[in-house]
Amino acid sequence: MMADIMRKGQKQIRFNNGRLDEKTSFVLDVGDLYNTDQFVAALRALEFKHEDLDLYFAQGNKDGNNIIWEISDQHSNVTFEFFSLDDRPNLADGLRARNTDILTKLQDFYDGKKCQNSKNKKLAEVLGKILKKKSELKLYAGFDPQKKVYFPVIIAWAGSFKYNDTNKNGILTGIDPIPAGDSLQGVGGGPDIIPIKTFYKSKSFWGLFILWLLIFVLTLIIAFKLIPSCGLGKYFSNCSVTSVSTKARELYFDNLSKRLTIKNNLCLSPIVKVETSIPPEEIEVLPPEEIEVPEITTSTTPEIDERLEELDANRSELMVSLIWNTKEDLDLSITCPSGGTVKHSNKTKQQNNCGDLDVDANVNRKGIIITDHPIEHILLKPSSGTFEIEVKSRKGAFSIKNGSPTSFLIEVNDFGKITKFDGKLKPGRNTKFTLVRQ
Repeated sequence: MMADIMRKGQKQIRFNNGRLDEKTSFVLDVGDLYNTDQFVAALRALEFKHEDLDLYFAQGNKDGNNIIWEISDQHSNVTFEFFSLDDRPNLADGLRARNTDILTKLQDFYDGKKCQNSKNKKLAEVLGKILKKKSELKLYAGFDPQKKVYFPVIIAWAGSFKYNDTNKNGILTGIDPIPAGDSLQGVGGGPDIIPIKTFYKSKSFWGLFILWLLIFVLTLIIAFKLIPSCGLGKYFSNCSVTSVSTKARELYFDNLSKRLTIKNNLCLSPIVKVETSIPPEEIEVLPPEEIEVPEITTSTTPEIDERLEELDANRSELMVSLIWNTKEDLDLSITCPSGGTVKHSNKTKQQNNCGDLDVDANVNRKGIIITDHPIEHILLKPSSGTFEIEVKSRKGAFSIKNGSPTSFLIEVNDFGKITKFDGKLKPGRNTKFTLVRQ
């Protein structure tokens, strides 16, 4: 049956009612499933490189009781096709060799320190599951109709195969479990499906769980009230941050000193250039103490640090981050003094001679996880001159319906010196900021 799945190029591979064939069923492991684009981005963030990586993992989605596999590329409008290796026998050996090569390198990467010591534990967990069952992965010949090239692509990497043979470990149908005692007849035209027993926790179990949870919370409250001032440092302390330790006080005053130095020595700081059409003779010259400058500090925004840490994002000596707190799709792009622009469609330094788009959030595409605490992050190539920073709000399914503006914050980290810009954007609008580095 496998040889009969695709005699012609197909846009999708479907497991109807969770079945691959008469004897084999499949379940999509939704609990552990990475979105394909996110999984590939996480591998690249840890510097894993392979020429076949971008399109190697097909995207799996549930459609009712069916499972659909598609080849995903969020930055391309190409509709890719699947071919079985039997339909392309002259390419089969080469594609199998490329498949073996990428799996071998993924295994070496997984065993290495960079993966095992990464803060992204989810990546290591999912990659470990894939490699453990790599003999069950289904390899196909992917086809790019624009470039006329073939590449290896796998399905069934995000889940498990089960068999309706009694000697195997039960079955998995791709649909919700059936309580013990019920049965499902003739799914997909095959034999009867053995029901899956489900363990239900009793009411008494939940009652005891809630009771112990209340006792734990009350114990924490009592401990917080009784512990001496600053007894547990930053976790359960009623002291200010600067009184926790001598080291913290020294850091606080050192940062304060740097901020005062930067604010009173503007020649050392990035300059924000404001364009105006007012005639020179009408411009009012203000005394120095009344001149407003952009917010410049040596302290990064904690919320930005937290989101970068969560994504295990890369850092550089000159980098720009954009955050907002809605499911809107805001795009960050930067034009460097060289004239090159880094953006979602031109995201690597090799392409634009400007920088790398390290994190791209809330891309409005099927299968992409949309979040209400997004961040976009660009690593720039340090150079002197004018940088044009643009933020654009893209209209889409998650745009605010009443057209209200979305507030955002931009943080420029220039060798430890922080410059911040903020603003608001309505759906479909854009705004620009200009930064000059000496």
